[in-house]
Amino acid sequence: MTDLSGQTFVLVHGAWHGGWCWRDVAARLRSRGALVHTPTLTGLGDKKHLRAAYQGLQTFITDVAATIETEELQDVVLVGHSFGGMVITGVADRMAERIKRLVYLDAFAPNDGQSVVTCAPGASAESMARLRRSLEAQASDGEWIAPPPAELVGLHLATAELRDWDLRNMTEQPLSSFVEPLPLVHGRPEIPSTYIVCDNPPMPGTPFVAHHKEVAAGAYGSHWIARRIDTGHMAMITALDETVELLTEAASG
Repeated sequence: MTDLSGQTFVLVHGAWHGGWCWRDVAARLRSRGALVHTPTLTGLGDKKHLRAAYQGLQTFITDVAATIETEELQDVVLVGHSFGGMVITGVADRMAERIKRLVYLDAFAPNDGQSVVTCAPGASAESMARLRRSLEAQASDGEWIAPPPAELVGLHLATAELRDWDLRNMTEQPLSSFVEPLPLVHGRPEIPSTYIVCDNPPMPGTPFVAHHKEVAAGAYGSHWIARRIDTGHMAMITALDETVELLTEAASG
């Protein structure tokens, strides 16, 4: 078992989730000596009572940046799952000097000015518009979108206990966080990065497989490496061992 003493991880959850979803991954990393933070984004998870404080995508970026600043963290392995890729990219743009490596776990990897609905490599204007309309239709009050069914995010691969735990703790996600562009002063971060795809099965309607292919082809630069876990989208739940091992590799690389 690799000793992670002196290593620091900040694990950022995806849409509809909270820091709680990293429970088992965080426990494994801590058992190896790592310092691990799992912040919850404003208005979600255990911070759902703070929904009124959410003011857009930058609120989420500030949540994570504030954790790094307040805890005085350095040499951080900053991990984003799914939607969390938008957040860690924004954080890296603000404080690259604090980050050792970025890890995109089946996540969005935007460039300057892109949003969740526009960052799919090679996507047509028509497909992006269709995705936006689909998301807008799911926001019954014009903003907050209910969590998706278990099968869509690959939770059917989890044990009944873990699947029910995840589903009962999900909360609504703001539509604006999906459609708001992410401005990046420095473009896609020039920080060592790992892209991990979880494509068995791939999450429908996402660019994760396309991102992975581009990373593997060198399209994002030589500071990116591509990895894969043979599971569905919620790898921290359905492939705990493999997720921990690849995060350990990221910290050691």
